[in-house]
Amino acid sequence: NYNFNFIGKRKIWFTISLVVIIAGIIGFVIRGGFNLGIDFLGGSLIEVEFERDTTVAEVRKVMNDLGYSNIILQKVRKNLLQSESNKFIIRTKAEEKGVSTSSEEKKEILDSLNENIGINEELLQDRNVDAAYGSMHIWNALKAIGISIAGILIYVWIRFELRFGATAILALVHDVMVTLGVYAILKREINISTIAA
Repeated sequence: NYNFNFIGKRKIWFTISLVVIIAGIIGFVIRGGFNLGIDFLGGSLIEVEFERDTTVAEVRKVMNDLGYSNIILQKVRKNLLQSESNKFIIRTKAEEKGVSTSSEEKKEILDSLNENIGINEELLQDRNVDAAYGSMHIWNALKAIGISIAGILIYVWIRFELRFGATAILALVHDVMVTLGVYAILKREINISTIAA
């Protein structure tokens, strides 16, 4: 049987948590906030299918040559067992060129990808996310977090005692702060999937 004395070493764990949270706050201030994705800032999303299996590096090089350095590339696989895929989702942030990618710029991207790699003619997905819509996402995300915290507190209060509910919420807030601290330090992108997780 294993016996981990977490309570006895609580000062060590408190110190580690505090260091991560403080480092996250410093990282947040120095880096100018969180690295928000197109769901929040606005931007463009294009899903294309290449004629052959393609690497992320190949697609990124083409996009870099067009002046899109701060993009998010996602290789689309049908299942986890599929090692290779010729489908990609390309996300560009509105801040990259000040506005969402225009039709002309998307055509330029597709033409360049076709010339350098070769793509199927059918565009699988193409949409813009407006910055105002992104602000709505932020507000909805905050509401979802608030409602979930209130729900947990009420459930634990009814099922056990209020002090247990308050402790559970405190632990939850701590976990969120540590996670956000790590995201701020590493400059990892925060999107709708992050909020859902």
